[in-house]
Amino acid sequence: MSQKIERFLISQKNDDIYEILEKEKKNKNFNKSEYICAAIRYYDANKGEQRSIELEEVQKIIDKKLFEFRREILNGGVTIDTKINENKILEENINKIPNTELEDD
Repeated sequence: MSQKIERFLISQKNDDIYEILEKEKKNKNFNKSEYICAAIRYYDANKGEQRSIELEEVQKIIDKKLFEFRREILNGGVTIDTKINENKILEENINKIPNTELEDD
């Protein structure tokens, strides 16, 4: 047995939700009731989970990626160009300095 909710109001602080629902109305297969119920079920099932990553976990990910990158370098999979044309870099950077910052000689 289905129950009918005539309508509900969305406060101004939830305008983003209103916009999502309005955009979805263009989809002919969109069912607002199913969408809202699925969102509530998802929220209810996951409300107790911690969704943030701790700093220690981030450090482990970085360490793992750095280890993999180092191994790739040692195995010859990555080449690093150590020949840098310093004059070219200086010229490019000098051209980015606004004239107002340059002193008259």
